[in-house]
Amino acid sequence: MKFVIWNLTQRKFVAPPGLKSSYTRDIGKAREFPNRAAAEGECCGDERVREKV
Repeated sequence: MKFVIWNLTQRKFVAPPGLKSSYTRDIGKAREFPNRAAAEGECCGDERVREKV
């Protein structure tokens, strides 16, 4: 199971480092985390962790 970060304001997923944009609409291109705790450690105030399905 992988986890991603969803930005509530932008309504997009956080993209991996090095991409042109900080956010992506495509969950397949979102930055993945191995567990919820790792993802929560990277969240800002307007972001929430979601399970990647």
